[in-house]
Amino acid sequence: MPQNLKLLQVKLKNVNASWQAKTTKQSKLDLVQKKALLGVVPNNAFLNMASAQTETPRTFAITALPQNVDWRNHNGENKVTPVKDQGLCGSCVSFATTALIESMCLIERNISLDLSEADLHFCSSHGANCEGWFPSDALDSAKNRGVCEEIYFPYNSAFVSKSGDGWTAQCVANVARNSHVTKITSSDWYKKNSSKKKHLLNYGPLIACFKVYDDFFSYGGGVYHKVDGQYMGDHAVLVIGYSDIDTCWICKNSWGKSWGDSGYFKIKYGQCDIDSNPFHSAKGILLNLLNCHGSVDNNCTAKILAIDKGTLYWLDQNTTILNYGNVLSGTLRCTWGIDNNCSAKILAIDNSTFYWVDENSTILNYGNVINRQLSCTGSIDNNCTAKLLAVDNGMFYWVDENTTVLNHGKVVNGKLSCTGSIDNNCTAKLLAVDNGMFYWVDENTTVLNHGKVVNGKLSCTGSIDNNCTAKLLAVDNGMFYWVDENTTVLNQGDIR
Repeated sequence: MPQNLKLLQVKLKNVNASWQAKTTKQSKLDLVQKKALLGVVPNNAFLNMASAQTETPRTFAITALPQNVDWRNHNGENKVTPVKDQGLCGSCVSFATTALIESMCLIERNISLDLSEADLHFCSSHGANCEGWFPSDALDSAKNRGVCEEIYFPYNSAFVSKSGDGWTAQCVANVARNSHVTKITSSDWYKKNSSKKKHLLNYGPLIACFKVYDDFFSYGGGVYHKVDGQYMGDHAVLVIGYSDIDTCWICKNSWGKSWGDSGYFKIKYGQCDIDSNPFHSAKGILLNLLNCHGSVDNNCTAKILAIDKGTLYWLDQNTTILNYGNVLSGTLRCTWGIDNNCSAKILAIDNSTFYWVDENSTILNYGNVINRQLSCTGSIDNNCTAKLLAVDNGMFYWVDENTTVLNHGKVVNGKLSCTGSIDNNCTAKLLAVDNGMFYWVDENTTVLNHGKVVNGKLSCTGSIDNNCTAKLLAVDNGMFYWVDENTTVLNQGDIR
């Protein structure tokens, strides 16, 4: 039955509770309807494994824990997407999972996504029903199958009926679904509170499960602890931070913005078995398509390997990512390509390391520059198979197939100041990009043109012939560009 608010408020006052109660949409539900909201079904195999195992030691970059962490204000930026409402359906695990992936996309990619809980809950191995799930299973689905964006399967469109004590759902297929999915590379779990806090500090939010008692439906603010009411079921939420001052976890719920503190709540450490259950994490956001805009012909005109923030991409002329992945054990860990083949052999650079990668995603050679030579490691044939201009941290390099750096230098007065050259000639003419500036450079180390993107065109400065001499895919700070010889940006976009 609905909670008696006045009686609950008296009980809170009598025990000097640290939270306040209010009437909410959820507190007015009957017993069966309240239980329908609580959709954690324990995965006993996972829980037995986690209970038997000692938590794997992890190395965190920052180990000194501050008193407070809240990803709604991380260095002045909000990395938490808006609160949603699961309705009268036991889909809380899917809502917590998509909330986690959305936050990690903001943290890792600085891209805001609205993912489809309906796609994850009703079209995956879970099945088209409003029964519960477990975070480890939902995260496995996000790794293997991915989650499409909300626009391709809106949550409310999934329900055949919204009457009675629980909603009836179906999976609605969308032919565009597989071209607009987001995946995760890995998931993990933590048992120790110190590890949970270090992950929250260093990486991002976590999924938590806890027991819900009847008074929780009436939560209106403050730091929750159980005061009154019977056990109703288990619930999954996103933990977005902690406060050692208030001795609590800070959480995002999925009951709409009118519940709690604008959809959020705080819960004391140890309450309702929240600390007894593992917290679940996700890392390695994998995105499928380029979101192209500002196009002249709405077609991108290159198929090439590009690299952005540690991830390598193969893209075709329609802005489709054919394959992508990170470097693992000398090979690109490619994921869910259209043809599962990478379609370029080219020199790429990431964090001062150079890579030669073939069409099978194998890294033929890689290494750093030492004494004008690439120190190659992990090579199949000990030969690098490209001669190309590359750029790293403001320094331009010409590298031949023997891993020799033919020339390198910085841009001074519209020319490359070449240093350490073997033959004092640079051997490439190519578009390169460095810190937001695009360059066309010829084999004589002359910068033919350079500039920034303004209103869909390169604003060229310092040009010798006022013509740029390359049409190529370039990438800068998360944005991909196709640029022709007239400095026109044919297409551009970020990864969606």
